[in-house]
Amino acid sequence: MKLALFDIDGTLTDTVGRPVYDEHFVRIMEASLGGARINREWSTYPHATDSGIVRTVLETHRGAYDEAHAAEVLRVYEGACRDVGQTISQISGAANALAALDGRDDWMVGFASGNWNAIGRIKLWAAGLDPQDHLFIGASDEESREGIMQCAAAEGRRRHGAPLERVVYVGDAIWDVRACRNAGLPLVGITAPAERLTSLGVSHAVPHYEDLDGFLGALEAAEVPA
Repeated sequence: MKLALFDIDGTLTDTVGRPVYDEHFVRIMEASLGGARINREWSTYPHATDSGIVRTVLETHRGAYDEAHAAEVLRVYEGACRDVGQTISQISGAANALAALDGRDDWMVGFASGNWNAIGRIKLWAAGLDPQDHLFIGASDEESREGIMQCAAAEGRRRHGAPLERVVYVGDAIWDVRACRNAGLPLVGITAPAERLTSLGVSHAVPHYEDLDGFLGALEAAEVPA
């Protein structure tokens, strides 16, 4: 059995460059700090995940992490995200790619996201993608992307009941490249132009899932980023 682990934002859902979710997050986080401005350059954070960003922001602005503060941010943010409704698109061909993998007996599908778990599921549903019954590990489970990937791979092995033949990550961001390199996982990049990620050592990148055979071939051939 092989396991394909999917990121969400920019990989399955067209939420990169759409400010609605980020704007909610920033507004709620800043309001919880009494209006203090936070750094929006997520790639500069030690862990570019919801829980990792909140930890860094609280340590920066409050001097220490506060679990109750973080939980309140999540509660308000989840409500705001639910209010967005089904207004986002999936990356072209994503539903067909997931269905094709679900229909095979040699691949298992999982989601390994930097979103808090509830937020990631909301985004998938909003894009018409159903996360139910699939392996799902997110920033509610681990703060680092490497930890999320490793936890998801371990859960895949547990569900399969045996070692996995192959685990591949599918992602779109620079931090996905870094995390896959650190975790020792092959990466299929979802990006256009491909050079945006191949220039960073990614062996295989596709713009979307419309060429299903091309994407499936990339899953089989992708290597750990150099």
